[in-house]
Amino acid sequence: MSQSTVLIVEDDPSLREALCDTLELAGFPVCGAPDGQAALAAVEQGNVGMVFSDVQMDRMDGHTLLRKLKACAPDLPVILMTAYGTIQRAVEAMRTGAVDYLVKPFEADVLVEMTRRYLPREEIVTQNGPVAEDRRTRELLGLAQRVAGCNATVMITGESGTGKEVFARFIHEHSERA
Repeated sequence: MSQSTVLIVEDDPSLREALCDTLELAGFPVCGAPDGQAALAAVEQGNVGMVFSDVQMDRMDGHTLLRKLKACAPDLPVILMTAYGTIQRAVEAMRTGAVDYLVKPFEADVLVEMTRRYLPREEIVTQNGPVAEDRRTRELLGLAQRVAGCNATVMITGESGTGKEVFARFIHEHSERA
């Protein structure tokens, strides 16, 4: 599974390029969009794992973009950036679904740290299913996914609280898709 891309939505081409360069140097796949319409198109094409969007943009401001993104991709982490931050606007953004709010200017390491915090890592993620970061658990989920494709009876054993029911649901859901 390849790492998701960070989308930078910024109408100032120089700032957009600087933000993209900062994340690329930190090792993140990144792409840029000059406005909200281009951002929505990029998200529709897939593999966008998170969005940083300027608030003050022509045609579609960042708050409108946030609402549209949450309507089509509710789990997508969106962070709004603005030079005109107020507590009221930040609270409104968080209520609308933003995961964070950055006031410009900010340091490059803040951008990188937020990306590390919110960008989905290389994980096995299923819709409403388990999320695994531990290597052994990812391997076990991979095995469970292979078993789900077979016509076999499976017995899951383990101590209380180890996730047997989660794995059983995971196998059941994947067997229905196979």
